[in-house]
Amino acid sequence: MAASENSPTDLDSSAVLPALSAPLLPGATARIHVQTEGLLAPLREPALLTRQCATLDRLSGGRFALGIGLGARRDDCEAVNVDVHRCGAWLEEVMAVMRRVWSGEPYA
Repeated sequence: MAASENSPTDLDSSAVLPALSAPLLPGATARIHVQTEGLLAPLREPALLTRQCATLDRLSGGRFALGIGLGARRDDCEAVNVDVHRCGAWLEEVMAVMRRVWSGEPYA
């Protein structure tokens, strides 16, 4: 099962947020893998995202895969006050934090 999300300014009522729907899946099945496709990383605080992903991976028995991205629209970064010209560098910083935390190093 793969889930993706829309821009933060796209309020289509049919949109399902993967951060809320993905945790429901591991309890409903023992074999299906769960992954996000294009989770908009700039919309999330790195430490919280790291913990959420680690928790989901544990709850799913290792069946979770994280797919993250920047978003395809200028307002994806602007919605969280990240300079659009720095979004790529910001994503690299988020991924470095996530790797450090998952390897057991401190968050700071």
